[in-house]
Amino acid sequence: MILVRTKLILVLLIGLIVLLIGGVARRQRSPHLAPVVPTTSAAAPSAGASGRPTPSTSGSVVGSLVSAAPSSSSATSLGLGRPLAVVGLGWDLLTPGIVANGGLAPQNQGTFGRAGILVRLLAADSQGAVEATLARGGADDKGADVALLPLPTFVAAYERLRALDLEIFYVVGWHHGREVLESTELESLTELRADQEISLYGALGSPATFLGLATLELSGIEPERVTLVHKPELARVRAMTRSDGRPPESVDAQVLLGTGDASRLIPVVAVAQRGLLSQQRRTLVTWTRAWLEAMARVESDPTAAARLVAAQPNAPEPVELLARLGSIARASVASNTEMLRLAGRGAVSADVLFFTTYDLWRAARLLMTPPPERAPVTGEVIASLVLADPKLVEDEPSQRPSTPAPASRATVPGVLLAHPVAGQNANEALIVERLGFLAGIFPRSALRLTVHRPARTDKDGRITHRSPGDVTTSVIQCAADRYGFSPTRVRRGKAPAQEGRAATIEVLAVE
Repeated sequence: MILVRTKLILVLLIGLIVLLIGGVARRQRSPHLAPVVPTTSAAAPSAGASGRPTPSTSGSVVGSLVSAAPSSSSATSLGLGRPLAVVGLGWDLLTPGIVANGGLAPQNQGTFGRAGILVRLLAADSQGAVEATLARGGADDKGADVALLPLPTFVAAYERLRALDLEIFYVVGWHHGREVLESTELESLTELRADQEISLYGALGSPATFLGLATLELSGIEPERVTLVHKPELARVRAMTRSDGRPPESVDAQVLLGTGDASRLIPVVAVAQRGLLSQQRRTLVTWTRAWLEAMARVESDPTAAARLVAAQPNAPEPVELLARLGSIARASVASNTEMLRLAGRGAVSADVLFFTTYDLWRAARLLMTPPPERAPVTGEVIASLVLADPKLVEDEPSQRPSTPAPASRATVPGVLLAHPVAGQNANEALIVERLGFLAGIFPRSALRLTVHRPARTDKDGRITHRSPGDVTTSVIQCAADRYGFSPTRVRRGKAPAQEGRAATIEVLAVE
């Protein structure tokens, strides 16, 4: 009986195994579907950390998104397996890609296609639209892998997009003359006092408002003393964008300074998720090189580029696009190696500007959390690009700011701002660092350094501290050697000692 039962169990087990193998062999494998990231529709307002609608650079919370229809081409972007999707905040930032593609849709015969990748382009007119595309991801027809936008705009959205783990991997260029500060009451920022409360007109989160907050802080006005107002007639200083319609009151306003002066303050950056940067570095290196070539084509024939862009759906007229293209200065590969801390000695870099911007937006209560431990900046893509072709780092002469000539006695340039180096006993290293930073932000301006710290003697009459003149000479030479600019660019100032200041650095208007 036991033997029969054992044989029966054995037969049943064998039968079950046969059925299992047959079922597995007949079953068709279903494709794996990545989880869909919940996103806010581009037609709905997005809220910031405080619950208020997020301000955008165009004045509206969320703008429209213009993209091409999905391509039927079977080619892919290297290891990505699909076209690389790129969104630009404005048609001007997207112009090189449109020139390279011959349009918004991926093209096998375009510059990107010949390089071995396909690129799909999307034009967004607001910060909210850019955020929505990044949240969707490039696998979505309305999503993007890479975004091109001004650094202040990226930092303003950092808290909302923190989960995407975005990193800056390429500096496209800089805003040059698009944003200005103006006033109907002031002739210069030097008229402001550090103990004053200042009203500033501007949209919270915009590059123009960042220019205002940054230059006011450089002038000694703490961000806590600056109040943002929404009516230009109520503001003592106005942060304006050239493409915006100016209010009638601003016709007689005095322009105090702008990004034409501070031409290295607002970079335009390319950002992508850290995972994409790690897994698709070759794809992004190829895209970056092709984008650089396309930017050179736009620079050589901007009229043809503007006409091509204007032919796209909902694109602006060529005259409007040319005006915006003229307010962006292209960044070379050599500039990128300096901005991304791969080479060079400049005091201005992407990580420094990221933390500077983050602190200002936090003081303005646009951001609520402490800054990250490290800036979301990587030089891996540019480093790979340079290793593949070292000749790319040869800087173009047109991008090297000329050294300001010494002023003649008959012509004394105006002062854009006067930066106080606080602390009666501040060490020379701090003065050197601030001098280098201002030289980097205002590359075409001469500087004037006044050291206020007087010489001190001990009880025996011996000098224990060097004279202001000796300190001035030492600081100028140290800053020039460390940050790579000519010492003749810095002039010596003579001014009485001021309480609480170790030195004053004046930024002079371009002559």
